[in-house]
Amino acid sequence: MPWTQWRARFETRRTRKRPTIDDVSEIPPALRPALAASLARFQLGETGEGRIVADLRRKAAAWNLSPDYLESLRLFIAEEGRHAAILGEAVRALGGRTQARTWSADGFARVRRLGGPGFELLVLLAAEVAALSFYGLLAERLPAGPLRDAMREIAADEVVHLRFHEALMRTLLRDRTARRLLTTAWST
Repeated sequence: MPWTQWRARFETRRTRKRPTIDDVSEIPPALRPALAASLARFQLGETGEGRIVADLRRKAAAWNLSPDYLESLRLFIAEEGRHAAILGEAVRALGGRTQARTWSADGFARVRRLGGPGFELLVLLAAEVAALSFYGLLAERLPAGPLRDAMREIAADEVVHLRFHEALMRTLLRDRTARRLLTTAWST
């Protein structure tokens, strides 16, 4: 899909109404603290990281990145911020508190920034896979209700995000050697 189409897709998606999670009575009270704590960690991970967009803007010419790709990336990051807002509401509805920072989030951010924007995008791709697994499992296992519906929506978004990252990888890695290097790095 050309970047103009990705940009249009993300622009259309940003006007969606955010799901409301004001009643979690379907969740057994004994499970709420652990679920709130898990969602709080993912909520922190979903908070927007605008720095990568700025880094890629500086490298746009060298990497042959179109303005439509960069705008699509900015909109993608904004969508991650939307997820953070949804998860924050879920955490509060479950009786938990969001977190400003954790050792794991700090460590993830440090590792992500080690190799510059390209490596950062690769690590973000790995995070998308983990997020899709987590939200998909919750959507599958939670009882019917607003929280499950929200997890289904976020999981569906993560599928789109993976396809977006895949499109960039296909664009940047046209030759076989580059694809093998990426596969090796990904496996690691």
